[in-house]
Amino acid sequence: MPYCTQCGTPVPAKARFCGSCGAKLTIEPSEQKPASPDASAKARSVKDICDAGQWLERPLSTVPVSSVPWLQKRLMLAGSVVKGEDVHNGPPTFWMDKLAPTLLGSVSGVVFKVAVLIDSQSHAEAVEALTRAAHTVSAKLGNGRQMSESVFSWDSSDGNVVVQYVSAAGARRVMLVLTSDIVRQFQSR
Repeated sequence: MPYCTQCGTPVPAKARFCGSCGAKLTIEPSEQKPASPDASAKARSVKDICDAGQWLERPLSTVPVSSVPWLQKRLMLAGSVVKGEDVHNGPPTFWMDKLAPTLLGSVSGVVFKVAVLIDSQSHAEAVEALTRAAHTVSAKLGNGRQMSESVFSWDSSDGNVVVQYVSAAGARRVMLVLTSDIVRQFQSR
């Protein structure tokens, strides 16, 4: 089934407009415009994927945050490759028709990573959310890479986006992770 390129909602194959957000779904041949160099996927910004992208590269002191429980923080940092990374609960953000919690990764008080967390009640719901998330990001950044059955990745001119499905301890979660290219300025572990 096709998906709306604006909001990611599934739409009927022959629909002309999204029933959820009203976006136009098809472009008539007479309306097509040739692609310009500025329209390439590399020219699109990681910050434009969802509202939470606005927190990237901002001083942590300007974002309302709260502490993350010690065990959750330890698990989140286990895969970190950045020396001195800290994790914080960020403000919730609206993405894929849900108000979703966020986690912010920072180094020296600067946010370089935002993770948007979409919880699902079942495996089927999580797979549908993963598919919808991948379509939504592809609509903004172009085709990405499928790293595994449940992990997709896109590069842009200013960073990287990863969408992944994680199932652990009975919880099913789709994560949208936005990482700014300022991460290159930080020291690796």
